[in-house]
Amino acid sequence: MLKVNCSYLSLHTGIAQNFIASSTTLKQQRMEPVFTVLENKTIGRNLYKFRKVNEKKASEVSDYIGITEAAYTKYERGETQITIDVIQKVAEC
Repeated sequence: MLKVNCSYLSLHTGIAQNFIASSTTLKQQRMEPVFTVLENKTIGRNLYKFRKVNEKKASEVSDYIGITEAAYTKYERGETQITIDVIQKVAEC
């Protein structure tokens, strides 16, 4: 299985796409649909890095996206299933 991990969030078009890790098997390379998986640990690390690069506190980001700080830090640690909506809201912060 080939996994493609993405790096930092960018504020350009397709922000959510930067956080999606695709799993492609040999069978899927033969023109079958590619299944996209959100890898919580990898995405969480990227959320953390993005927050640090932008010099934001976890409480600032969590307030902006409308959740508690505890819930947000669970995303950063990869303990909670991350959705594209959360990723987009963090990128807009």
